[in-house]
Amino acid sequence: MSEGTHAPTPRAIDNPKLQQFIGKMLGDFGSAANVPLVRMGGAQGLYRVLHTRGPMTCAELTQRAKVHQRYLLT
Repeated sequence: MSEGTHAPTPRAIDNPKLQQFIGKMLGDFGSAANVPLVRMGGAQGLYRVLHTRGPMTCAELTQRAKVHQRYLLT
């Protein structure tokens, strides 16, 4: 260290603030991780079918969108 510079003084961790930050970070990460799934659903025409036909079962959606059911079930 050069003359006149000092290391920062450590501070106590504000646990509620830390928990809030972690919750926000995980929520944002989860949202970002879903983007590819939403894009794939759009590319397969799933949202178009749902918009046109309204609510339906998974089996009905696979039949109308002409996709295999394994792509819709988790």
